[in-house]
Amino acid sequence: MDYPGGCQPSGKSFRKRRTDMKLFSLARSKIAVEVLDDEILVTMPGTSFSIVYVRTKDDQLVASYFSGRKIRDERNRVSFAHFLSLAWAAANEKAKEIGWIVSRRTN
Repeated sequence: MDYPGGCQPSGKSFRKRRTDMKLFSLARSKIAVEVLDDEILVTMPGTSFSIVYVRTKDDQLVASYFSGRKIRDERNRVSFAHFLSLAWAAANEKAKEIGWIVSRRTN
């Protein structure tokens, strides 16, 4: 798997056990979400933005790597802060979808 910027999150090489990729359209911005082993990779096509989330022992998501450097000819004019907001929502949705985290509702 080639990561944006040629980097490998967590400094390890991946053996793909499961890869699920889905494009989310959140607030008119497209976000790509991919599950790689025990990590969720979120990217924004047309930018160099990416973030990797891992699942903690208490079933929460924590960012373990991110890249937000600007590239010269970015097609998508969105701030990195806005990307992080969209990425968090998409990663949580994916984590719930694959059973990593369970919505806990209080009455």
